[in-house]
Amino acid sequence: IGRNHLSYDISIFRFQLKDAIVLRRDVLGRDYFVNAGSTQQSGVEMRINYRLTSDHFLLPGSRIWTSYTGYQFRYKEFKKATTDFSGKQLPSVPKHTFLSGIDLLIRGGWYGNITHTYTGIIPLNDANTDWSQPYHFISLRTGWKTQVRQSFQIDLYLSGDNLTDRRYSLGYDLNANGGTYFNTAPGRNWTVGCMISFDK
Repeated sequence: IGRNHLSYDISIFRFQLKDAIVLRRDVLGRDYFVNAGSTQQSGVEMRINYRLTSDHFLLPGSRIWTSYTGYQFRYKEFKKATTDFSGKQLPSVPKHTFLSGIDLLIRGGWYGNITHTYTGIIPLNDANTDWSQPYHFISLRTGWKTQVRQSFQIDLYLSGDNLTDRRYSLGYDLNANGGTYFNTAPGRNWTVGCMISFDK
């Protein structure tokens, strides 16, 4: 491993919160917040980054990277009317999430990157009776960027999302009535664009 090519970090935490505020939704679809008693939140977050080449090679600054988060967020004490949710997992928080990618920078202004995301199961209500399905998401972007003048930059690009055409939800309506938790997300899609940047 060359000097300064590998970097990594890891953090572990345990957090206890009294008088937690939790999102709710009424029968008309309006959001509101309630006091949810106390929660206990534990987790680990890790990231590894490896720079593939030195600046004088054909691929300056190119890298591969990966990250992981594992969360265990629970109600320590929470009762709603006569129902006790103590010990249940907080809705909306995935147990496991992995991200990884390759970023390529090629001399002459060309670039490309591909990213893979894995999102694990997510509890959708306080009772933990309904859960989302885990899913993989792959996206890429490639293009050409050039500095026309010191203060003028052009970026021509092609990007694609959800390349495996995975069915998933673009966010969740937590504790929704009738189990209507899911929001429609686009399938495989492509974008061609040009971004022009000015610096004063």
